Amino acid sequence: MLARWLGSSRVARFWNHETTLEAIERDFGGSVDGTEPSDDFIVEEAGVPIRFIQRSRTWDYADEQSELIALADVPRPRQSSCP
Repeated sequence: MLARWLGSSRVARFWNHETTLEAIERDFGGSVDGTEPSDDFIVEEAGVPIRFIQRSRTWDYADEQSELIALADVPRPRQSSCP
């Protein structure tokens, strides 16, 4: 389903992504199995999948921080006093 959505002209013009099963597993599998600090959601309407949403915190991706911070004011996360 993700490969089909990512390969559609409506999505591909904004998000140029590989659509092979290997690429989908590589790029989205970690959020499913908990090894990636992001959350992926499938939005359904009347039981039919209609949208994909991906959520992540800027500070969890050190290699992309500077690029993202240049686009928006991103406050540093507060240090938790809880273990």
